[in-house]
Amino acid sequence: SFYKDTPHTTVVLGTVPSQMATELSTWASLQDYATVELLNSQKVQAFVAITHKEHADELMTKLQSLDYARANTDINIRPFERIEQLNAEIKKNEEEINELMTRALVKEMFVADLKVLYDYYLVQMAKNTALDGFATTERSFVMEAWYPAEYEEKLDEVLKGIGDTIIYEFREPEPDEVVPTYARNNKIVTPYQDITNMYSAPSYHGDIDPNPVMSIFYFLFFGMMLADAAYGIILALGGLIMYKIKKPVPGKGRLLLVIAMGGISTIIWGAIFGGWFGLSIDGTVLERIRLIQPLEGNGPLILLGISFGLGFIHICVGMLMNAINLIRKKRVLDAIAEVGTWYLIFIGIACLAVSLLLLKQTVNVYDIVISGKKLFSLVINKDILKWVGVGFAGAGVLLLVGLNARGKKGIKILTSLFGGFGKLYDGVNILSDILSYARLFGLGLSGAVVGLVVNQICQVFMGFIPASASWAGYIIAAPIFVLGHLFNIAISTLGAYVHDARLQYIEFFGKFYEGGGHVFIPYGSNTKYTYLDM
Repeated sequence: SFYKDTPHTTVVLGTVPSQMATELSTWASLQDYATVELLNSQKVQAFVAITHKEHADELMTKLQSLDYARANTDINIRPFERIEQLNAEIKKNEEEINELMTRALVKEMFVADLKVLYDYYLVQMAKNTALDGFATTERSFVMEAWYPAEYEEKLDEVLKGIGDTIIYEFREPEPDEVVPTYARNNKIVTPYQDITNMYSAPSYHGDIDPNPVMSIFYFLFFGMMLADAAYGIILALGGLIMYKIKKPVPGKGRLLLVIAMGGISTIIWGAIFGGWFGLSIDGTVLERIRLIQPLEGNGPLILLGISFGLGFIHICVGMLMNAINLIRKKRVLDAIAEVGTWYLIFIGIACLAVSLLLLKQTVNVYDIVISGKKLFSLVINKDILKWVGVGFAGAGVLLLVGLNARGKKGIKILTSLFGGFGKLYDGVNILSDILSYARLFGLGLSGAVVGLVVNQICQVFMGFIPASASWAGYIIAAPIFVLGHLFNIAISTLGAYVHDARLQYIEFFGKFYEGGGHVFIPYGSNTKYTYLDM
C-alpha cells in the first residue's frame, strides 16, 4: 500500500531529528485523534502520522515545533513499484555511461589535438577581450600595451615589417600609471620569484626587486631548519629528478627547484651539525666535518646563538634595502633617519657588549709580521672600546631625534623631538623580530629529535629478536626506519617551507617592501596545455 489522505483523515509522512522522535511518540500516545508510527532510519527518524481532518492543524503545529521535514508523497504507485522504476533508471544510466566511456576511449587519439584546440580558443578569447579595450573606427584602431624593455629592438623590427599602415611610438611609463611587474633574474634566483609573488608582486614605482637578496636567506634558513644531510640528499635528488621527469614549461614547476636547492642547503647544514638520518657518526670520516652537535653539551645554545645572529643580519639587510629604496627615491635624509641612525646604535651596542666580555684591559687581536719584523699590531683597550660604543650609540640617538625634527618650527620642534625619542621604541620591535628567528633553532632540533626517536623505535624492535636471528630484526626495523624518516622528511620540509616564507614575509619584507604589484603576463601566453615560445 501507499500513504494517501482519505475523506476523513490526513496522512503526514516525514522525518524529525532522532532526539525528537521520543517526544513525538509520547505526544501521539496521549491523543485520541492522532497516531504516529516510527519507521527505521539512520541519521533522522522517519514517521507516519495519521489524524482526523478536523485536528490536522494541531498535528502540524506539533510537528513544526519538532523541526520536522515533510516527505514527498505525490506518488500514486506503491513503494516497491517505485523502487523497480528507479532501479530500471539506474541500469539505463549505467549503460549510457558505459557507452559514452567507450566512445570517449575511441576518441583518445584526438586528446592531444583537442588540448591544442582548447589553448587556441583561450588565446582567441584573450584576443577578443583585448580588442574590446581598443579605440576603433571603421578602418583603424588604437592599441596601447606593455612590453619588457629588453625586447624593444625586436618589437621595433616586427612593427617596421608591417609596412606603412601602422604608426607607433615607445614611451616611458607615467608616474600615475599602474605598470605590471616584470622581474628578470638568473636561473638560480628565478624560482624564488614564486615565493615572493605568493606574498605580493613588487610594485613597479615603489619597490626594488627583493628576490636576489631574499633567495640567499631563504636558501640558508631552509637548510638550517631541516639540518640533516641525508634528508638534503633525498630532497636535492628528488626535486631535480621530478623536474626532469615532469619537464614543466618555462615558468611552471619552479617549486621543485626551490625544494632541490633547499636540499643542497640542508646537505651543508646537516654536515656541519653531523645529521645523517639521526645516526651516530663518531669514528667515521663524517665526524671530521662536523662542527656543532646540536643535541649535546652547549650545542643547543650555540645553535640558538647562530639563529639569532642570522636573524639580526637578516633584519639589518632588510633595513639596508629600505635605505637603498629611499635613496633611489631621492630621500637621502629619510634613509639616514630611518636606517643610518639604527646602524650607529647597533655598532655602539656591539662595542659595549665586546668591552663587557673582555677579561683583560688590553687584548692583542693580531700582529702583522714581515721578514721577522712586526709591521702592525691591533690592540683593543677595554675602556676605549667602551667609550667608542657610547659615542656611536649616542650619535645614533641624537641623529634619530634631531632628524625627526628637521623642517619644523616653533612648538612643532618640541613635539617632533619628543616624537623622535618615541622612535627609540622601535628597538623593542627589532628585538621581538630577532626573537622570531628562534624558530630556526626549534625546527632544527625537532627534526633531529624525531629522527632519533625513529631510530630508537627500530632498536627496540630489534632488541626483541635473538642475536642468532639478527637478520630478522633488520627486516622488521627496515620498514619502520624508512616510513619514519620519510614522514619526518615530509613534515620537516613542509615546516621549513612555511616558516622560511614567514620569516621573509614578516621580518624581512616588513622592513622595506611595499608590494601590491601584478605580474606581467605576455598576451596569449596564459594557456593550459601548450607552451608558446614568445
